[in-house]
Amino acid sequence: MGRALRPGATPRPPLALLHPGRFCLPDSQPARATVARALPAALLALAFAACNYSFNNPAQSLEPGQVSGRATAGGAPLAGASISLRGSDFDQVSRATGRFSYLPLPAGTHVFLLRQGLSRALSLEVDLGFGSDGQPEGVNLGDQDLPLASTLAVSLLAISGGADSGVVVDEATGMAVLGYSSFQLEGIPVGAHRILAATRDTTSGDVWVAGPAPVTVATSEQGTVKTLAPLQLRAATADTGDIHFRVSSLVDGLAAADASVTIVSATGAAVTPVPGPDSNGDRDVQVAEGAYFVEVDPPPAYAATVPSPARRAAVILGGDEFDLGTFYLVDQGTITAAQLVCTGDADCAPGGTCTEGICIAYTPPAAAPASLPYCNDLPYCATPGSACDAPGDVTPSSCVLDPVSTLGVCVPCSSACTPDGTIVVSAAACS
Repeated sequence: MGRALRPGATPRPPLALLHPGRFCLPDSQPARATVARALPAALLALAFAACNYSFNNPAQSLEPGQVSGRATAGGAPLAGASISLRGSDFDQVSRATGRFSYLPLPAGTHVFLLRQGLSRALSLEVDLGFGSDGQPEGVNLGDQDLPLASTLAVSLLAISGGADSGVVVDEATGMAVLGYSSFQLEGIPVGAHRILAATRDTTSGDVWVAGPAPVTVATSEQGTVKTLAPLQLRAATADTGDIHFRVSSLVDGLAAADASVTIVSATGAAVTPVPGPDSNGDRDVQVAEGAYFVEVDPPPAYAATVPSPARRAAVILGGDEFDLGTFYLVDQGTITAAQLVCTGDADCAPGGTCTEGICIAYTPPAAAPASLPYCNDLPYCATPGSACDAPGDVTPSSCVLDPVSTLGVCVPCSSACTPDGTIVVSAAACS
């Protein structure tokens, strides 16, 4: 199923290894007992040997393409955790019961990021297949216990001169952080990661690259700061690598191929032309070494109802491939409807009630997405609310110095800027 690497390409871990939260959930004991009574012994052995998610959910009938589960911590429901569908603005916050729900998602592989501030994080890869009716199956993920999150401390060794602001990217989660010679990737889940970096020479303006650095955060290292060996920067060359991604639309009437795709290099040069998708919907764009930023926007007719996914950063090395995953186009109505799905009144607390699977008289809590990098202690934008470079951008900023930025919009340093909104950076820290 995997794509063949270009000649000389650096092999990478399978996608499942880059997203270690993917695992097989054991069925509940009552469910096992029910299946055991219904199946012959031989089929029973095959059923429980197979690696499948549990589809049994006595509390609700899952809709086609629905992914549902509960965020927990130490087995207890975890309220207020940020849940993001990687590559989209399809974000929500876990309810008082810990429950979250996404629909309708197409068949295929989807990556979810779950975070609670700096304390806990989990990356989940979910595969949706087709049911007998030809519709994407629904998946009940059950309880997802969020391990303690870790921090990756990354430093860069310059070859000459000094390093200007640069970006460090974790390909596994898609997180990108802005900094200078030292970087902190915070809220990192346990498992395998792949770190790459790009920056500029302060004198010549030349772009430098570093990596890849494969890193595994072991279970025993959760909740700790893991310091990587310094990454040696080198001058970017004309050697080419591939940016791989796909665009998926969850909007009726909007074809994914109609989305506008813009790719800009660290020097501000646009990559043209951007090739269209292949028969599988995949796009492979061959570019020279360096840092690139990919933006996907809906057609103008949908701009008022379909938010653009956040711009994402990729660092390209010669002969290598950087997988940005999927950019999803989701209309605001779908995002809101998913936040109101419920199995009981407890999912609609405080104040709401669950009527026919929908919360009534309930306002979902607002929070920044789990994929958003944490704010840095840097001077903030001149005018909160004005446009500025997205987090991790190494192009000249339209804001004052280096912005504290939320999805490309300036925010004052007194604003809540963690995924769950619990940690506030004071204005004094940014002066």
